[in-house]
Amino acid sequence: MKRIIQQPLLHFLFLGCLVFGVFNVFGQANDTANAHILTVDRAALLEFMQYRSKVFNSEFFNKKLDSLTAQERQLLIDDYLQEEVLYREAKALGMDRNDYVIRRRMMQKLEFVADNVSDDLLVVPDETLKEFYKTNQSNYYRETRLSFSHVYFPRNSNAPENNEQIVQGTLEELNRKHVNVADSKRYGERFIFFSNYVDQNAALITSHFGEQMTGELLALTSDAEQWQGPFESAYGTHLVLLIKRQDGFTPKFEDVRERVLSDYKRDSRDRHKRQFVKALLNTYDIHIANTLKTTEQSNPRVVRVATGAPNL
Repeated sequence: MKRIIQQPLLHFLFLGCLVFGVFNVFGQANDTANAHILTVDRAALLEFMQYRSKVFNSEFFNKKLDSLTAQERQLLIDDYLQEEVLYREAKALGMDRNDYVIRRRMMQKLEFVADNVSDDLLVVPDETLKEFYKTNQSNYYRETRLSFSHVYFPRNSNAPENNEQIVQGTLEELNRKHVNVADSKRYGERFIFFSNYVDQNAALITSHFGEQMTGELLALTSDAEQWQGPFESAYGTHLVLLIKRQDGFTPKFEDVRERVLSDYKRDSRDRHKRQFVKALLNTYDIHIANTLKTTEQSNPRVVRVATGAPNL
């Protein structure tokens, strides 16, 4: 027994436990005391300003903080204190535990920081942008757009032949009198949507008139002096004055460079995020219950483990 007590290893373990116990007691007391101390300094305000605005630019916000008046600075401090005290009290009550909303916010916070860092470091040469534009050229195609006015006749199921005569007579009158857009409102009935459509694409026209009539309109040649028709939609019959037609085209790279740059950065962020998450996952040992039916995992750190959970 005496020899055991004299062992240096035992002395080391005893001292280690003693130090840990003292640190644990006084450390907790210190944390409890600090929990009711709110420290407001320049670093805290700069961090608060950047997270609140969702923009991370220390140089800009240093200048912004310096430019604030005394009253504006006090309002900023008040906002910071309100947020900090509510956060601490909620955390003290355990509201951050098992809360999926908070979990999502923390994930978004990390993703947001990573996105901004990657954006700040990303300098894209024009050669790279042009290659990206060429690969994704279909995304920049501008569809055919039409500008037209129409006169609407609701379908008369009781006397369709009379309706045809009225439509045909109106078409002849519109062209004979060279009726313009403004005066055409005196003809026909009020349509459920609009009488005039300016620079609209096929998607919107289809949603108002249906695929068949939209296809017929897209096949027309624009003529601001000639009313054309009749055309049938799900709502009835239409006479159309096709004022302008802008055929679909693919714009030059120079005309959409800023949009291409924005798309390239978004694509890069998504790619970097996937790589970032993959790198993080590679630092973990992942245990998946063998009762879960999934595809085979290629990650060597994924291990199947036995559990009592039911099959899913």
